Amino acid sequence: MEKQSEDESAAPQPQASRARSARTPDASRTPGARPPTPAEPLDVLRSAARFSQEVSDAVARGLREYAWLLDVERVHARALLLALDASQTWARGSAGRESGLKQCVLQAARAALAEDLADERRGGPQSGTPERHGFLSRVYCVEAQQARSLAVRFNSLPLRARRAYFELVVHCRAVAAVMHECGCTREALGESLRSALDALYPDPPARGRSEKRPEGRRQ
Repeated sequence: MEKQSEDESAAPQPQASRARSARTPDASRTPGARPPTPAEPLDVLRSAARFSQEVSDAVARGLREYAWLLDVERVHARALLLALDASQTWARGSAGRESGLKQCVLQAARAALAEDLADERRGGPQSGTPERHGFLSRVYCVEAQQARSLAVRFNSLPLRARRAYFELVVHCRAVAAVMHECGCTREALGESLRSALDALYPDPPARGRSEKRPEGRRQ
């Protein structure tokens, strides 16, 4: 009987017991270690707010670099979702993160540009929410459909024309500084700005024009 008892005690543990002990961490092997705890709700909210601000800053940089006339919040909403999906694959370090954010912004902005162009070609009312062009409507004092049209015209211009408008009109920079930055002449910069203004204001209102011919020397 004693031999049978010894054999039973020496028998191997069941598979489930071995697996359970392998999964159980041994806290004594790591001094000062403690089991992970769930993140505090406030920490999660703060982390999400910081991430949203990062995306917002990237949107501002991207829209200025490419001088696109798009609603910032519209691009931010798209870019935020793209960034959340892609953030796990970004390379470590600030350079990889910044590059990843920029790609998300470009993808979001180009999707918005494609939507506007498709709606404009159809000629019907804009798709999506009524506030898609609300900001442009308020800034340029036009209806939403007109705002879409002027945005499509402007965003279809060459980059140099869009930048001339943004740098000189939106950001109020000096002509000499913009000329130096783009490496163009005053005449070329003026022509770029004129084409941008023509896209935004194709039919400027008459400014008190008189039908009377100006007085001049009689023949």
